[in-house]
Amino acid sequence: IGGLLLAQGAATPESSKGGNPGQVLQEAFQKAPAVREAAKTEQDNNENERTQEPLSHLLVARYAMRHCTMRDFTKILTFLLDHSGGFSEDFGKLYDSQQGCDLNIIVLVAEKTMEPLSLCAHRLILHTNHEAHVLLPESGNSSTLQVEEECLYFYSRQIEISMNSVKCFHKLAVAYGIASLQAYCNQIFLSIFPLDPSFHVHLELYDYSLTSGDAQLQEVILQYLAWNFEALTRTEAWLALSSEKMKALLSRTDVVIESEWSLLKALYHWARSNVTTRGLWEKIRFPMLLPEQLLELRFTLALHKDGENKYQRNIMDALDFHTVPLKFLRQYKLHDLSSDSYVPRFYTGSAWSRHLVYNPSLQWFISDHLDGSNLFPPFETSKHPSFLFKTQNISWSFSYQVLPTNSQTDSSSSSDISLVLHHALPDSSDDAIQYENKALLLCQNFVIDVVNIQNGTAVVPSVASSACPNGYSSFVAVVRPVYKLNT
Repeated sequence: IGGLLLAQGAATPESSKGGNPGQVLQEAFQKAPAVREAAKTEQDNNENERTQEPLSHLLVARYAMRHCTMRDFTKILTFLLDHSGGFSEDFGKLYDSQQGCDLNIIVLVAEKTMEPLSLCAHRLILHTNHEAHVLLPESGNSSTLQVEEECLYFYSRQIEISMNSVKCFHKLAVAYGIASLQAYCNQIFLSIFPLDPSFHVHLELYDYSLTSGDAQLQEVILQYLAWNFEALTRTEAWLALSSEKMKALLSRTDVVIESEWSLLKALYHWARSNVTTRGLWEKIRFPMLLPEQLLELRFTLALHKDGENKYQRNIMDALDFHTVPLKFLRQYKLHDLSSDSYVPRFYTGSAWSRHLVYNPSLQWFISDHLDGSNLFPPFETSKHPSFLFKTQNISWSFSYQVLPTNSQTDSSSSSDISLVLHHALPDSSDDAIQYENKALLLCQNFVIDVVNIQNGTAVVPSVASSACPNGYSSFVAVVRPVYKLNT
């Protein structure tokens, strides 16, 4: 090793400031007593000390191999040649050149007579992508796929997806289990939903999600339909909903609607055009209706002709909720207060919410109920949906604030935050009541996200990281009081 270094003299020792490595080693050999002594011993252990010239390559090589831990020598014999940083670039050049391929991928375009497409690939590159296992044959050097041309994504990990092609890519992701591509397509679906106010695209995609077995896409679509439930009720698509879709929507708590009374009337309108209504009326959250509305329903049989007795019982249970204090509801276990019926949905009526709308002149979000010069006037809600709290109101304030660019929060980094919705909690609290408030984020007047309001504050993602590239159009704070059941 030492001889090779002396002969080539091609690298620079870390401990020197330049010069020929061979010269440095010879000088070190002449100056280091330990080196000279070892050389003499190696020549003849039984002879007396005699003068010799340095043994150049051979002695240095032998000493380096046998005594490589000597401190005064190893500091000089430390050399570093590091080209590891070029691996990524080399892989890129290998991929771009399409040279040295050891695998041929043949793509047969489904239901087309065009010539097969082929891709020259490298097993090593494919092995670095765990999602590309479908392209690696167990034997041989050829792999055949009967899919769209876009399977190149498996190999390059990069692809352009348009609005028109996203469904095709989603099919590809589902067929070959590409979880990352599948999730990305679902996010694209969410971003294009506001572009179709008729909701036809949403319902078609929901049917597709059922056939493809993509439970995640089903949830994305149902969630969006629930968030924009009120807008859906004003379209032709509302009357065309199947009873299965209707039941799935009515079972959700995140339905955004003016009030439960509005939801009931919309369901009644739908029922007039649909024969099958069994199991739907019981999805109405009767305790969230006002007592006068419950009494009106009690004498209106048109809504419950398929189950009058159960319908009347739901009304009576709701009246108990409005007239019996929590202490006695618990004591006598009159009702299951943990059921969804006693949990408010996301009601956007003035009784439970306040809106902030964007003002182009001010370039700021302000309340939709202005009071003089106050851009964020306070508003009041009842302390609880029960009629027992009808005269006990709570004052809230709902404002818009921009976070400083260098601010930090517990829930997200500052780069993901553009503003804060502040929802001031009341000074006085009730040990039996808690608030599960929400902030609705609207894009082009459609709800695209819902954020929890915790400790009076809702942290809103920046526009860049949201599904609303042109900016939010408004925000809605929803007050949602519920009984504490664990106290």
